[in-house]
Amino acid sequence: MGLYHWMANVGLNGLRRKAEATGRSGPLNASWEVVMGQRSRLKDSDRWPELTDAQRLEAYCVHAIVYACVRLICDSYHTASLEIGTWKDKSFKPLKSHPVLDLLYNPNPHMSYAEFMEMHIMNLLLAGKGFIWEYRNRLGVVTEIWPVPSHWVRIAPRGAHGESRCKAKKAEHRFISHYEVLPAGAKKPLIVPTKDMTYVRMPDPTNYLDGLGPLQAAWRNLRMDLDRENYLGDMLDNLQVPGLIVRQEEEFSPQEREAVRTALEKNIGGRNRGKPLLLWGKNTGVDAVAPLADLDWPGLSAMAESHICAAFGVPPLLVHARVAQENSPLSSPNLEAAEQLFFRTTMTSLWMRSAAALTRGLVHNEGYDTNLELRHDLSEIKALQEDLTKTVTVVDLGVRSGVMKINEGRERLGLEPDPELDGMYLIPVGMTHFKPGEEEEKPDADESQGWNDDEDLEDGDDEEADLDGESDDDDSEEDEG
Repeated sequence: MGLYHWMANVGLNGLRRKAEATGRSGPLNASWEVVMGQRSRLKDSDRWPELTDAQRLEAYCVHAIVYACVRLICDSYHTASLEIGTWKDKSFKPLKSHPVLDLLYNPNPHMSYAEFMEMHIMNLLLAGKGFIWEYRNRLGVVTEIWPVPSHWVRIAPRGAHGESRCKAKKAEHRFISHYEVLPAGAKKPLIVPTKDMTYVRMPDPTNYLDGLGPLQAAWRNLRMDLDRENYLGDMLDNLQVPGLIVRQEEEFSPQEREAVRTALEKNIGGRNRGKPLLLWGKNTGVDAVAPLADLDWPGLSAMAESHICAAFGVPPLLVHARVAQENSPLSSPNLEAAEQLFFRTTMTSLWMRSAAALTRGLVHNEGYDTNLELRHDLSEIKALQEDLTKTVTVVDLGVRSGVMKINEGRERLGLEPDPELDGMYLIPVGMTHFKPGEEEEKPDADESQGWNDDEDLEDGDDEEADLDGESDDDDSEEDEG
């Protein structure tokens, strides 16, 4: 019996039965709820109430930094095209066409691929979870896919009330019985089997069912920044700061006060700012005190911005946050470094998570070849490519030192390998191999002196030939004489 089988059929059911027997099957049953989806966290004060999924999605509409971070991630997501294929010999072989790609690039009659993925990614970033509803025709084939707002969906765990209403009760799912989708304005939820919903989430370490997104982690900073903006707005609306002070020793009559105020307000503006203050009598005066004047509002704003950007994985420089503008000028080296960090961490992780979820929900769960895989083509992302100058330097050093084959260096530079150089290294002259622990080979004495036996023999033969030649010549001369 595997671990998941035990948890689904023995452990979890045992916890549920124990909770029901003790009458603690409601929200107070911590042991059951932590496993099945109710988050157990440190107790927050009333100052920091928990956000609902709907409120998290609304934060995108009311906070500039949240909007900028989400917008940047969504726009960057489209820079890598989606492809499907298989891995072979450590390289990905994409297919030219496939029904899954056709479905993704034409998800439903009302959305393009870009709109579909943006809504899905927004839900994932703001609520920590995203849902893709797969609509089937009468033959059971998926013909449309829809991104469902996270706050419309309730995840029903196995053993939950209403499980019998789900037609896919016997579906092989360990923890989730079905999904209940309640669109805006609807009175009854729609029951969606697990096979018809692709569920993507940023993992929450406290349970199996829920997700934990960046906005939940940065909620306090967001709330603090929203309170700061609201407080400043209230101060501007209600702060009684006189714009002009009129003094005289004699008391103003009611008619004079009204006439002076009417005349001055007509020229200096209305609302509660800049109204004239009328004083009379000796030793009269006024002191205007700004509430919380010593509080470092710019510092609080910069702190909140940096924490929100950190939670989303967006360098503040890329969204022109004040904290970045004050510390890192918008220059080319700083901007390039921020872009590389953003794409190599945040976007690479998001592409991998998204492609894996789509592969599971739309490829493997639909009966296609299990070797098929969706992935994003990152070859055209400039921030992810190596600097050409650095690459050439590394390849040149590797080939010259004999560490890298010549064709390996050509492939690293994007060049076709040369068949005539296949398997060939460049070995520097005068170098040999030596393995520590073995006796080093010593050259022979003759070799160390540069002698060559064959050459010596050849030279000796030549000398003898010369001597013989000389004697023959001498003999011939004597004979002639």
